Amino acid sequence: MRIDDLVHDQEFWEPIVEAHSDAKRLVRSGKVGEWVEKQGSDGLKRLYKSPNPEHGILVLDAYKEAMAKVVRMPAQDGADDKAKTAADALHGNTLKGKRDVKTLGPKPGEDGGNPADFDAGFDEGTKA
Repeated sequence: MRIDDLVHDQEFWEPIVEAHSDAKRLVRSGKVGEWVEKQGSDGLKRLYKSPNPEHGILVLDAYKEAMAKVVRMPAQDGADDKAKTAADALHGNTLKGKRDVKTLGPKPGEDGGNPADFDAGFDEGTKA
């Protein structure tokens, strides 16, 4: 690896790690990549592969928001308990108010559909 590659790598990760201290661990675990693939959104996949650190932060924001919803759901059976425990262990110390989560969709009460619809919000936010 060349020095300029190392510098570029550092410039990419520094703002992401500042926003999400566990970013490298999450990406290395493969969970974020799996989650992005399951979402089916081409826009989200483009953000995940983007060399722009702000895009990486948005992907991790969305991933953690989705995982927080999974953690808050009541367990239905033993398998759900294991998934919740694993999610708690992976994200427990990083979901608690370190920063505001950016959203691309309309604010609640604004015209623009369901603000909880990630794909619609993403598509609307990328039109700019």
